[in-house]
Amino acid sequence: MSVKIRLAQRGKKKARTFRVVVSDSRSPRDGRIIEDIGYYDPHHEPSKVEINVDKAVHWLDVGAQPTERAKKILEISGAWAKWRSEKGEVLSIPQPPPPVIVFPLTVTGVGLFPGGPAAYSGWKYGILVLHVPSPSKP
Repeated sequence: MSVKIRLAQRGKKKARTFRVVVSDSRSPRDGRIIEDIGYYDPHHEPSKVEINVDKAVHWLDVGAQPTERAKKILEISGAWAKWRSEKGEVLSIPQPPPPVIVFPLTVTGVGLFPGGPAAYSGWKYGILVLHVPSPSKP
């Protein structure tokens, strides 16, 4: 029997949540499961991931194969790194990138924008909005 760690869908259309489950690879996606090991909700910002790390490590030890998406979720929760470190591999747990801080910009342009300070206004419809003062006349 081939055992998989995969996602089972829950919820309604366009508001899906997922259970991270251990099941036989021959059973349907939302069908019979062996054990429920966690929860994934992609609709929160940031996504909500709750995994029972001990259960996940146990199933990885006995040979359960995670799907690509389940493997990513196990990496996020730290279960994948714990399992690999228990096997004796040396790993560094990745850290999220630092937040980007935006400072006032200086627009030096050829043509449309004269050199000078520009105030960052934000994003509107996917376009960066800058407030550039009118050029002063000599």
